[in-house]
Amino acid sequence: MKNLVLYFGLAAVLVASCSKNPVEEPGNYIIFTSSDESVVIPNTGAFDANIVSITYVDGKGTITFDKKITAIGKQAFRQCLNLTGITIPAGVTSIGEEAFVNCTSLTSVTIPAGITSIGEGAFGNCTNLTRIAIPDGVASIEESTFSGCTSLTNVIIPDSVTSMGRNAFSFCYALTEISIPNSVTSIGKWAFEKCNLSSITIPAGMTSIEDYAFYDCRNLTTVELPNSLTSIGYGAFEGCRTLASITIPYSVTKIDVAAFAGCSSLTNITMRPITPPSINDFTFDNTNNCPIYVPAASVENYKHAVFWSKFAKRIQSLPE
Repeated sequence: MKNLVLYFGLAAVLVASCSKNPVEEPGNYIIFTSSDESVVIPNTGAFDANIVSITYVDGKGTITFDKKITAIGKQAFRQCLNLTGITIPAGVTSIGEEAFVNCTSLTSVTIPAGITSIGEGAFGNCTNLTRIAIPDGVASIEESTFSGCTSLTNVIIPDSVTSMGRNAFSFCYALTEISIPNSVTSIGKWAFEKCNLSSITIPAGMTSIEDYAFYDCRNLTTVELPNSLTSIGYGAFEGCRTLASITIPYSVTKIDVAAFAGCSSLTNITMRPITPPSINDFTFDNTNNCPIYVPAASVENYKHAVFWSKFAKRIQSLPE
């Protein structure tokens, strides 16, 4: 009986001591995996807490802090080349600029609900990252956030996102599809440069497509533009060499230089605007000499409008 009492007494002490361990407190730790079982050393000044310990056991590591962390700061895990997976704890509300930039072995990231901001270049050049789910509450995908994530195939964007910054997904070669919610009102320059998207629907409500937004998306075959659109930027769809057709909505008043240049598979361009939008000599360069259909009442206006006259032989009345 004395031994049994001693056993339970010892167990109680162990439980009590474990309960004081920071790992047991929600948000006091980050779980990670490493490709060669090496310890990951983050930028220790990039947290709202001090690191107590970094351990690695049975293929999984734990970074323990002395209090609940609320932010992962700038360049916290920059260039941790052996980092393969990370679970960000509940309670964290922001991921700083370049927090995981150049983590070239990173394949898995768990981002908790409650994150409201992800900084510029946060996951830039994470070349083995295949999937990312952005939590509801994030309002903006900042500049270069996922630029150079060459293996990224699956992206979930919530309705809380209203803007995508410059180069947000540029050079994501494996990205073949993406659903952009109607909450998005702006897509920055070079946002999807050289992605292999097969189709894209520009959200209703967007008024402009920025320069080079879909530059050299070589597998893009279909594009749907909303009636809210008023301008298409410089080189916006330049080099989209498999684009089969394009319909320009009534609302468009400007199509900038080389917007559709090099779209060499186009079979037709349909213009809905009654008044010819402003264009440039090179707006429709190398577009397979395809017909340009315009409203019947506007054929002569198009043929004689500035720069449109270059394409006069291609301008035809819209089919009935």
